[in-house]
Amino acid sequence: MTENQRILLARKAFTLNEVYDSINEFIKPQEINQIIRTLCGENKNIEHATFTNFEELINADYSKNRFWIINLKQENLFLFVDTSGYDYARYIGIISLEQYIKQPKEQETLTIPEVLGFEEEKSFKVGDVLYHSWGYDQTNIDFYKIIEISKTGKTAKLIRLMNKVISSTQDGFVEQVVPGQESENKKLITARIKEKRIGRFWKWNNKPLTQTSYA
Repeated sequence: MTENQRILLARKAFTLNEVYDSINEFIKPQEINQIIRTLCGENKNIEHATFTNFEELINADYSKNRFWIINLKQENLFLFVDTSGYDYARYIGIISLEQYIKQPKEQETLTIPEVLGFEEEKSFKVGDVLYHSWGYDQTNIDFYKIIEISKTGKTAKLIRLMNKVISSTQDGFVEQVVPGQESENKKLITARIKEKRIGRFWKWNNKPLTQTSYA
């Protein structure tokens, strides 16, 4: 199987179907470096990028490097791109992940992104702001900031932030709040990191939250 049967688009593609229609075989991850040597006679650096959909991929600027591995999140695909000196994805190949998908979970040592050279995406990092919404007959908002993540990545230390009111109703019963300065009480709490939250706290999305109170 020659390279042009795996990556065959000597023009700019506008749909993912065009890529599927132009190739006869997927690229195996272990073949990528050999393909690069065949195409240009030597090993070359590979850049990595993540896009939501194919439209983002075709409109990206590739002037930084010739060879790329693209994570196309919406399609759950990894693509090999050779710009061949142009500033767009001129040649595109689909990377086969079948052997990794079929691998038993207990035998996995690397995730698919790690196999292809992507750094593992961390759910939380130091400096992230979290919040907890609670209350029975009113809504209270508590903000915290991550100041330390354990070496194991399983727990985080948090410090309380003051609420900053940016708007309120005339009676003051409904307020829009964002995180402010650190609380004068410097006491830290330790919470366990889960997939989408830390303890009872969720990652703040940088938008004001509503808290309510009653006389």
